Amino acid sequence: IEKTFPDRKVRHLNFADALREMVWRDFNLGNLGLTPSDLTKPAIKDMMLTDTKTVRQVLQMIGQLYRDIDEDYWVSKYQNAFIEGWFDGLVTVTSDVRYANEVECIEQMDGVVFRLSRQVNNDNHWSETSLDGWPWNPDIFIDNQPLTERETLDVALKIITPYIERK
Repeated sequence: IEKTFPDRKVRHLNFADALREMVWRDFNLGNLGLTPSDLTKPAIKDMMLTDTKTVRQVLQMIGQLYRDIDEDYWVSKYQNAFIEGWFDGLVTVTSDVRYANEVECIEQMDGVVFRLSRQVNNDNHWSETSLDGWPWNPDIFIDNQPLTERETLDVALKIITPYIERK
């Protein structure tokens, strides 16, 4: 996102950034030459992290554990990071909204919510399906079932560009 809009103060901030940082740190993934942002890559997510769990499964398990303790734990982490950037005049793009409280957080901050329809990695984990059937009206809906990841990104960039340029 930052490279696409070099003349704007734009950043990519996700609800799972703090989770990826935690898993990266606690499992010493820096020793493997990985960064927290590497944990977004499908090949890394599918890598075995323990004898029985992939990186994706560990992210899902730890993320859900903290949600079970405090439903807004990750939302609070996101809001703190968002506020830091807001004071710097940054426009924030978030691409991993998975739960109703995350949608509500963005709406409460006057954000624009896009819905992508494609199921990723045929993953039926609650974090991938929790918004299915939830009664909400996203500001923009993109049916990206037939689209490649690159095509989806191109469509999304065309749609968000006016929002970013007006900020």
